[in-house]
Amino acid sequence: MPGFLSRKNRFPPFNALPAPSPLPLAILPPRFPLELRDGNAYNHNSEEKGTNDHEIKGFISSIVTIATMFLLTGYGTTNRNPWVSGTPRQMESLGRGVVAVNQGDGKVFVSWRMLGTDPDDIAFHVYRVTGDGQPVRLNQEPITKASWYQDNGADHTRDNAWFVRPVVNGAEGQMSKPFLNKIAANAPVQFYLRFP
Repeated sequence: MPGFLSRKNRFPPFNALPAPSPLPLAILPPRFPLELRDGNAYNHNSEEKGTNDHEIKGFISSIVTIATMFLLTGYGTTNRNPWVSGTPRQMESLGRGVVAVNQGDGKVFVSWRMLGTDPDDIAFHVYRVTGDGQPVRLNQEPITKASWYQDNGADHTRDNAWFVRPVVNGAEGQMSKPFLNKIAANAPVQFYLRFP
């Protein structure tokens, strides 16, 4: 299905849905029917003991309807459901998270994160810094269909670091912040990430 996984059609995470708010008494059924005492059902409008299947089913149906309405509209909450109100959902403040992995044979795999706020036509430039030198751009054309790059020209006898810059409407954005984007000189081949 075209566009099904596009950024605009992604569903918000479950924890982005608003919490149900307290039930306003004004919208409860006018004849809030039953109260359980000693395993028997009593009508609030009379003290006659008995059970009424019609009233029980009506009560359950009302509760389900009210709960569904609150879930969809975010009634009584400050952060309404973005599906209904159009309010931007809350998101983590994340960076590009650039990661560089020494694959051996002179190859370094560089990857980075796409963000939920990125436009659909975003592109990237990848840079390498060797030692104390100046950044060198590695890709000839902006990268548009991937969030990774394989660098085959790094000098592994020196320290190297990689970073990316987003490109939107032909203009470069802010340089990515340091993450796991550095490989020390003469570092061994390692196909996984090691955290302190």
